[in-house]
Amino acid sequence: MKVFLFSFLTQQRKELPVSSLEWPTWSLDSKFVYGMQAGDVVRVAIPGGAVEKIAPLPDFPTTAFFFDRWGQGWFGLTPDGRPITTRDTGIEEVYAFDLEYN
Repeated sequence: MKVFLFSFLTQQRKELPVSSLEWPTWSLDSKFVYGMQAGDVVRVAIPGGAVEKIAPLPDFPTTAFFFDRWGQGWFGLTPDGRPITTRDTGIEEVYAFDLEYN
């Protein structure tokens, strides 16, 4: 999957330097596009295009209704802009974690 930005002012599009960005989500201030890439939470700076790994999640068992059939989870941002995803831990446990930015 390719991710493009479209400028209504110039009527041109620009490809972001990421491949297979899952669940692309705009930050609240529109300075970043967040998503999952190869098992990591990443964000892409707008307009520069620098890709920053926010959280490595190797072997993180994600789940989402219907999409878990293909091994795809879900990713988004909370109303206050923090990354959020789902994790398959069975049917009896709920977890939350906070990220600290340096």
